Amino acid sequence: MAKKLGLSALLALITVTFSGCAAGGGDFFYRGWKHIEWHVLGAYKDLTQLHRDIDKFIFNLDDRDPDRY
Repeated sequence: MAKKLGLSALLALITVTFSGCAAGGGDFFYRGWKHIEWHVLGAYKDLTQLHRDIDKFIFNLDDRDPDRY
């Protein structure tokens, strides 16, 4: 079991290192960090956009006028 888990972790690490969604960079740690950052920040930006859309279309609020909140 531990051997399979170790091989799975190694495969995941290699995949992150050589994947195409990591932006630029030359060394291993930079590419890995950019890959994680891409996933986390991408999800955060999507979530904030969803909240803006809900405020705008459902509650008729606009983020340009914070006094209405």
